[in-house]
Amino acid sequence: MDKQMKKGMTIVELVIVIAIISILMSFAYSWIRSFILRERLREAAYDIKSQLDDLRMRSYTGNVSWCVRINNNANSYEIRNRDFTDCGSQGNLVNTINLPPGVRFGRDVFLCFSRMGYPVNNVCGFGADRIVLTDDLNRNSVICINRYGRITVLHDTDQCPGG
Repeated sequence: MDKQMKKGMTIVELVIVIAIISILMSFAYSWIRSFILRERLREAAYDIKSQLDDLRMRSYTGNVSWCVRINNNANSYEIRNRDFTDCGSQGNLVNTINLPPGVRFGRDVFLCFSRMGYPVNNVCGFGADRIVLTDDLNRNSVICINRYGRITVLHDTDQCPGG
């Protein structure tokens, strides 16, 4: 009697290998999705910080006050300009910038920069404020603008130091 070993896998072995690969892929998918959302959130925060730095410098060196208007129901924000003495208006719309997919604002903000580069609100009052960004997994990044116009980005919080 000649017994030969058959080369190959049985259907049970094949199903077990496919099940193990599927389980590993599900873990990898959730990790990759989380990583992509976190990076989009951070990218949006640093893009807005860069935009605010630019608006602050334009207000400091130019003849108009540059502003940012954020509506938390939209996934975009507006760049506006107005005269330094025109404290009651929203100013003229210059540009609308969209956020990346999966990122949204956490609150409404209207912020302008004075001739000295200090932040002011829509009625030219004290303008230190914060901009909160949230992703689909409810992680936050916050952009803090202090009373001197210093802009910082913090992650995994929705509060700025000192309140």
